[in-house]
Amino acid sequence: MGGPIGDVGVHSIDALRYILQTEMTSVATLATPPATPGGVELTASMQLMCSNGVLANVTVTGGMPYRTLLEVSGSEGLIRAENGLTVDFPITVKHWREGKCLRQETMSNADGYSRMLDTFSQSLRGAAVYPASGADGVKNQKILDAAYRSWHTGQREEIPQ
Repeated sequence: MGGPIGDVGVHSIDALRYILQTEMTSVATLATPPATPGGVELTASMQLMCSNGVLANVTVTGGMPYRTLLEVSGSEGLIRAENGLTVDFPITVKHWREGKCLRQETMSNADGYSRMLDTFSQSLRGAAVYPASGADGVKNQKILDAAYRSWHTGQREEIPQ
């Protein structure tokens, strides 16, 4: 059983793996204790170490209105996607460098689920390759398992490869 780590965190972790084209090697998690016995975390923050040396942070909560902000920063600038992981609102992507917004684009992801299902059905018919494999799902689950272990042990946990 899990709260926002498993509910929303998995999508953030999956997006990071895809965007950064790297695997996560360890995770340290801080989370609020459940409000009731047998309950789930309300808010959590996960610090992930990537195999390419990148450090990633994912913060999730079930105590505020749903919002997804995806931000990737590096030596050449920053890319920020407001509502980057939702189908409910338009996604605004901004590219920043040296404090200036170089480019901004707003797009809809309202048909995201139907595009996902269309591609999945095409892959079942052999007409397309589905981009998210079962192996990706297993890798994401190993990261979630390590995140929960870290929360309960208070230690950084290695992610089995």
